[in-house]
Amino acid sequence: MNRHGGARSGAGRPPKWSFDHVLTIGQACEVKWRDASKLAVEARFAALANQEKIQALWEGVQAIPVPQRKAWLESEAYKDHSGDIESWLHARAGTPFDDVTANYEGKAPRVVTISTKPPKGTRQRIVGEVAMETGQSESVVDNLWQAYRRFERELRDSAET
Repeated sequence: MNRHGGARSGAGRPPKWSFDHVLTIGQACEVKWRDASKLAVEARFAALANQEKIQALWEGVQAIPVPQRKAWLESEAYKDHSGDIESWLHARAGTPFDDVTANYEGKAPRVVTISTKPPKGTRQRIVGEVAMETGQSESVVDNLWQAYRRFERELRDSAET
């Protein structure tokens, strides 16, 4: 039996940060990132034309109890709701829409996409804020956040397999 070389307990470079430290800093950064994303979505939604109308339509549908939604989809109220959505889509796209016959000359976009990505520079701002709050340097906070993201990705990948 060879008694030299090989992996030994405690061998190798010691970890810079504890796992708890990675979780603490990473989660603090993620909370701020989610808040920034939420603000970005709200700002982009508010910038849409006629957004008050679509918000009212959305809240009206959300008020219908889930067990009753299947029946609602077959009702006259759903047809009225669909026409209102069509009207909003055309108003947003600037294309004509005839409410009475539901005929239109131009095609309205079928999907309204709103980016959830926060504005440029948000990541650096978050790193700076967390660094100030925790007393760490910005580079350490950035590295810990990246380590946290790698950990989350590994969890997702292991859950998928």
